[in-house]
Amino acid sequence: MSFEKGVLSSVSDVLGNDNAAVFSYGTLFVTCSEEEARSIFHRLTNTFGLGGVKVSKTPMEYAFDFTAPNLPQ
Repeated sequence: MSFEKGVLSSVSDVLGNDNAAVFSYGTLFVTCSEEEARSIFHRLTNTFGLGGVKVSKTPMEYAFDFTAPNLPQ
């Protein structure tokens, strides 16, 4: 749970007041603009390394999957 809190804390200042970020089954789902999604992706790759985060787009939101083998627990 502390991993999720840390990630949410690190991306909260990128998101506007009307946007939401939640974790589900280890994936971070964010309702935001493309520009905000890019900023979140860059912030997360700075923390977890290039290749440590993968992003995909659903019709309603962006999904960030964490793939780094040595993620903090």
